[in-house]
Amino acid sequence: MKSLYLAIIALFFGTGFGFLLAVSSNAQLEGHDHNDPAAHGAGTGHLAHDMPHDTTAGAMTGHDHSAMLDVTSEATGMPDLSLELHHDGGNSYNLQVRYQNFALTPEAVNGPHVPGTGHAHIHIDGVKLTRLYSDWFLLSNLTPGAEVKVTLNANSHEQLMHSGKMVEAVITVPAAQN
Repeated sequence: MKSLYLAIIALFFGTGFGFLLAVSSNAQLEGHDHNDPAAHGAGTGHLAHDMPHDTTAGAMTGHDHSAMLDVTSEATGMPDLSLELHHDGGNSYNLQVRYQNFALTPEAVNGPHVPGTGHAHIHIDGVKLTRLYSDWFLLSNLTPGAEVKVTLNANSHEQLMHSGKMVEAVITVPAAQN
């Protein structure tokens, strides 16, 4: 029983001491801003998003999702896509993506750009949710009026654009269904 009391006392004082040490060293106790690249090590060379592309021999050391790639002059035809939402019960929808002049190539991700190939990104209300390598994706907890956007991206991660316009499609989540 004495060891239990000692363990409780040690835990109490150890935790309290750790907290005081953290506070005295100006540690951030409320979390961090996920929109701030510095909160995830930007500038340290430890993030893929923080490193420049190495285009020699098609090697990729990182990727920049804000980069654009104009595919207007490519002979493969203009890549395009269309979206459809299929209600799956509650606030869930199956997103169906139809691609034109574009092939999904997950095996080539992080490689050099190959005309007419790559992957997609799903964004909900302007926030990237995930990469997409297929025609279907289940979206859960969507609110009516939310904007679902899918962009086409090169293997090298640049977002595709054609004639000055982003290659993307947008659909709005409909009002709740019964």
